[in-house]
Amino acid sequence: MKSFLFILLIFLFLFPIVSFSAGIIAIPDAPRFGIDSKYLSVDSYRANIKVVENVAYIIIDEVFVNPYNRQIEGVFLFPLPQGASINNFTFTLNGKEIRGKIYEKDKARNIYEDIVRRLVDPALLEYIGKNVYKASIAPILPHKKVKVHLEFTYTLSRMGNTYYIVSPLSGLKYSKDPVGSVVVTGTIDTKIPIVDIYSPIYPIDKEISTYHATFSLEGNDEKPDKDLLIYFTQDIKDISGTLLTYKDEDKKDGYFMFLLSATKKREDVYIPKDIIVMLDRSGSMRGDKIKQAKEALNFIIDRLKPEDRISIIAFSSSIYNVGPIWISGGDKASINKAKEEIQDIDAQGGTNIYDALNSAFSLSTRKDTPSYIVFLTDGMPTVGNTDEKQIENLVKMKIEKKRLFVFGVGDDVNLEFLTRLFRYGRGQGEFIQSKDIETAISSFYSKIEDPILTNISISYPDTFYDIYPKTPQDLFWGESITIFGRYKQVKDRIIIKLEGKSKEGKNTYTYEFNLTPNSTNSFIPYLWASRKIGYLLEEIRLNGEEKELVDEIISLSKRYGIVTPYTSYLVTEDNRSPMLPPAGAHYLLAPMSAKRKMVKYEQALQKSNAMEMASENKSLKIIAGKVFVKKDDYWIEEGYTNSVSVKVIKMFSKEYFDLLSEDKTLKNILALGNVIFKYNGVWIKIEQ
Repeated sequence: MKSFLFILLIFLFLFPIVSFSAGIIAIPDAPRFGIDSKYLSVDSYRANIKVVENVAYIIIDEVFVNPYNRQIEGVFLFPLPQGASINNFTFTLNGKEIRGKIYEKDKARNIYEDIVRRLVDPALLEYIGKNVYKASIAPILPHKKVKVHLEFTYTLSRMGNTYYIVSPLSGLKYSKDPVGSVVVTGTIDTKIPIVDIYSPIYPIDKEISTYHATFSLEGNDEKPDKDLLIYFTQDIKDISGTLLTYKDEDKKDGYFMFLLSATKKREDVYIPKDIIVMLDRSGSMRGDKIKQAKEALNFIIDRLKPEDRISIIAFSSSIYNVGPIWISGGDKASINKAKEEIQDIDAQGGTNIYDALNSAFSLSTRKDTPSYIVFLTDGMPTVGNTDEKQIENLVKMKIEKKRLFVFGVGDDVNLEFLTRLFRYGRGQGEFIQSKDIETAISSFYSKIEDPILTNISISYPDTFYDIYPKTPQDLFWGESITIFGRYKQVKDRIIIKLEGKSKEGKNTYTYEFNLTPNSTNSFIPYLWASRKIGYLLEEIRLNGEEKELVDEIISLSKRYGIVTPYTSYLVTEDNRSPMLPPAGAHYLLAPMSAKRKMVKYEQALQKSNAMEMASENKSLKIIAGKVFVKKDDYWIEEGYTNSVSVKVIKMFSKEYFDLLSEDKTLKNILALGNVIFKYNGVWIKIEQ
C-alpha cells in the first residue's frame, strides 16, 4: 500500500459537503501543566463503511495512547454529519467500558469555545457542527491506551446518478505523533449497477462487480489531514455520464466536472485491434535502451488476443519489418518467428523517422478496428528527410483513424517535436528514462488493450466554454474520462451528447442534467485551473513563450493558488518542490533536464493527479474558494494591500465567536489563526 505522504496528491481542498472529522482527545490543561502537546497520540485508526443502497453504516475504532510520564485528563470530541443516527458510542479506559454522551448545538458551542480558549488553538473551530459527541476521559494513566468505539448511520447525498461518502480522517492531524496504523475499508451493495468509484483526494484500491464494490485505503506512521471523499456512480448503461457543478453565489459563471465512466467489461465482449510498433534501433539506443525496448515488445506480443494483429517496424538508417507484415495473436508460428527476430535486433545507424512513419501509415488496417501506432525513439531525425515540418505534415495528412503514441527515451530527445507528433496523431506522449521503458509501455498496453469506445467526440451546450481536455482520449472498460470546464449561465435542463465507435459500430449517448448552482463541490475550480495551466504550458512547449500565455498562467496561478514554473516565487527556498525549475527560468532557455521536469509537471497538471506541488507549499493555502499566502505571522488573502482599511477582531473574543456564529463557513478561515480576509465587502484582521 502507498503511504499517505505519497497519496496526498491533489491538494488543499476543503470540502463543505459534510462537517465532521476523526475524533480527537484534547488535553485542556496542557498549557497549565507545561505539556508539549494539546492532544493525545493516536496509536491506530480503523474505519469500516458499509453502504446499502443510499445508507452508510460506519464503524470507527480509534486507539489513543498517553505518551507522558504523568496522568492525563482528556476530552474526546467527535463531530457528526447532519442527520446522523448514533448506534453505539463507548470508550474503554483501564479495562472498563464507559458510554459517552451527545451534546446538541447550543451546548456543543459552549464546549468548543471553552476548549478553544484554553488551548489557544483556532484550528479546533473545524469541529463546529450540528451534533458533537463529547466525553470526559479520566484518568488516563501514563503510557496507557484508551479505545474509542463509535457506530453511526446516515443517508448519503446524491447528485444526479452519483452518491458521495465521507470517511472522517482529517482529525488525525492533531495526533501528537504520526498515527501508527490507519485502515479504511468499505463495501457498497446496490440494486442498480455500480459503474465507477472515484476519490478526488486519495487514490483508493477498488474492485467493482456490477452490484457490489469494495474499496480500501491503508497507511502507516502518517498524519492524514483530509477526509476521505468517495463518489460512486450508478447507471444501467454501459457508459455513465455524471455532471458535478460548482458556483459561488456572487459569481456570474460556474464550473463543471463531467465524468464518463465505463462499466466493468462483460465477458462476452472484446474489441479486436491493430497495433503497429515503430522501434528505433539507431546507434544511440545501444545498451539498456534497446534491451528494455525488446522486452517491452515481447510483453505486447504475449498479451495479444487471437483477434488482435501486430506489425513491428524496426528502423535506423533503413526500415524493415520484424517477422510477417501482420502477426495474428492466434498464429503461434508467426509469433515465435517474430520473437526470434526480436532477439537479433541490434542498435546501429542513424534515425530515419520520416520513412518509418510513412511505412506505418501505409499499412492497411481493418475497417472499424481501433488502430494504434506505438513510436519509441530516443533521438531526432538524422537520416533521410529530416525536416521536422514535413514529418509533422506527414502525420497530419496520413493519421486518418489511427492513433499515434510516442515514447521519448533519454535526455536528448526533441520534446517539442515529439509533442507535436502525438498531438497531430491524436494520441498521447510520455518522456521516460531508459530504465522505465518496459514499465511505461507495459502500462500503456494494459490500458489500451480493451477499449469500449474510440474516436470520441462530445457535444456540449453553447453556454459551456474553456473545456479541458480539448480532445478526450479513448474510453476503456472499467476506466473513466474526466472533463473540466466553465458555464456562463444556469439552465434548468442541459444536454451533453457523446459519440464514438465500438465493436458494434457508431454509438451515441445522450445525457440530460439539471444545471443548478451548487456551492458544495469546491474542489472543481482548482482541478479546472490545473488542467488549463497544463494545457497552456504545453502550448508554450509547442509554440514558444508568448507573453499572453505566460501572463495567463501567472494570473491563474495567483487566483487559484497553483504553483507553476512561472510562479515558483510563491514557494520559499526551504519548501521548493523538486519538480520545479528555479524561479524565473524560461522554458526555451532551460537545459534539457529542466525541460523534462516542466513536461512532467505539465502532464501531471493535465491528469490532475499531482497537485502536491501546491499542497506541499507551506506558504500557500486554498480555503473556501480563497487563496491565502503566508507573510510574516499572518495568512493574507490574495488581493489585500496595505492601503485598504481593515476591521481588527481579537482572537477568541465575543465578537470573534459572534462572527463565527453568524457564518459557520468562516470556521476554516478562522482556523488559520492570524489571518486577513475579505468578508461581505470588508477586510477583517484576526489577531491575538
